[in-house]
Amino acid sequence: MPLAVVHGWRFATTEPAPKVAYHGLVHFQHKMVVVVMLWCM
Repeated sequence: MPLAVVHGWRFATTEPAPKVAYHGLVHFQHKMVVVVMLWCM
């Protein structure tokens, strides 16, 4: 879990294009929501 957060933060900070970073952050949050939903089931 913490490793995934660090990876997501690193991806968002190393990407030069704001649009790409925003897309990566949204995709990362969506992936976390899916993981939480599957884990709750």
